[in-house]
Amino acid sequence: MSKSARRQRKQARLKEKKAQPDATAQKVGQEQTSQDRTPERAWLNWPTSLVLTSLLSGAMAIYIGWQVTNQQGLGRGVVWGAIAGASIWVAFYGSYRFNRWMRQR
Repeated sequence: MSKSARRQRKQARLKEKKAQPDATAQKVGQEQTSQDRTPERAWLNWPTSLVLTSLLSGAMAIYIGWQVTNQQGLGRGVVWGAIAGASIWVAFYGSYRFNRWMRQR
């Protein structure tokens, strides 16, 4: 199944879920407080976030590598630059997985 088909099915399920009356609502006109506060979509789409993460990690790797190279040499500068760039990706992936885990609940 393609990504767009999965996305459409997910959106259809969300619409059906919203159309069903909430059993916890005491009044007919009362809003659902827990579901209205959570956004349905992310504020950045997936390709944009990948590009921004790539630019940020590349810039951070170059900056850290440059600073370390001036003090300790090229070898350590490259190593610390790679560590700095990889740490951005680790944080991005961790927040992505945490977000997916929370949305499943």
